[in-house]
Amino acid sequence: MRRFLVGIIIGFLTFAIGVGVSLSWMIFKWPLIWAEDSAMHTLLRKKERTIVKGRAGEGISPEGYPTSFSDMEYSDGTSIHQLSILYPSSARANEELQKRVKAADRVLRREPVLDLEGRQIGERVVATFVPFKGSITLAELLWTENSRFVSQKRSSLQNILDDWDSRH
Repeated sequence: MRRFLVGIIIGFLTFAIGVGVSLSWMIFKWPLIWAEDSAMHTLLRKKERTIVKGRAGEGISPEGYPTSFSDMEYSDGTSIHQLSILYPSSARANEELQKRVKAADRVLRREPVLDLEGRQIGERVVATFVPFKGSITLAELLWTENSRFVSQKRSSLQNILDDWDSRH
């Protein structure tokens, strides 16, 4: 009987210590973790996007113009594929932009690209394309800056529009 009583007392003490430690943790630590201005809360809210995979390179276009490209995949699941072509003049870069815009299914946004003095040095366009009948719609952010033409494809149209809106 004595062993049984000692077992019950040890069990009760173990249970009481466990409850006490848990309550102490909740009283002293819980408010710090979930407080609006705590460092932990800020870190959880601001999960930074990092590059998980990428490649880049340079080359020459079929017409003989210098090109560069980059393909990046990010930790949030988004991706960006960018192709830049350096033409001999801004008129030629603009010609390429207008050719792409003409091939678009829809133009969603369009605005001038300005330099620091407010002079127009190019144009920025968000457009969608349907490569062939029945295919999915693809979105591109296109722009020119002086003699540079850039085509940027992202993982979704929403990514392009979010970036566009964040600039304004």
